Amino acid sequence: MKKIFYSLSFLVLVILVLSLAAKANFYPVIRLDGEFVGAGDYYERMNGLKRYAQMTAEPFDEKTIGRGIILSLITDELVKKESENRKISADEAHKLVEEVLDSGFENLEKASAELYGWDIEEFKKLVLLPQARQDLLAEALQKEGIDFNKWLSEELARSEIKIYFLPYRWQDGQLVEK
Repeated sequence: MKKIFYSLSFLVLVILVLSLAAKANFYPVIRLDGEFVGAGDYYERMNGLKRYAQMTAEPFDEKTIGRGIILSLITDELVKKESENRKISADEAHKLVEEVLDSGFENLEKASAELYGWDIEEFKKLVLLPQARQDLLAEALQKEGIDFNKWLSEELARSEIKIYFLPYRWQDGQLVEK
């Protein structure tokens, strides 16, 4: 009888943990060369862009936006990995963002909150830091005579990418609908 009780208790605990993880978007949606990108990253961007569309009365095509988010998440992971390989520190990207913000974007915090529902730290994390990392890597590649877009295309074709729980899959270096 104790075995049944412990087995049922364990099963209930597992179900509870899994349901909480799903509710909190704490599960992977992308695997890139063995590294995972969580659903929270995807849905945080999706929700911000939905809010932006509502605030600006812009049309919102969830499939198109979803594709763009997935590609941006994959690109950012590839850029992070290559930046680490080239010894471009995360501090350099943070410094670049702070320099840009110090140069006169006083209303950015208010605009970010109103348009996307993101505070300034979320805006930095979701928008400014990925762009800064990409700019720094593009500059480093350019010094070596390598075109960033060509490098990115080659990396996308070479990388092992899996998409989970979203209506897309990665096939032959392209994001396609399931």
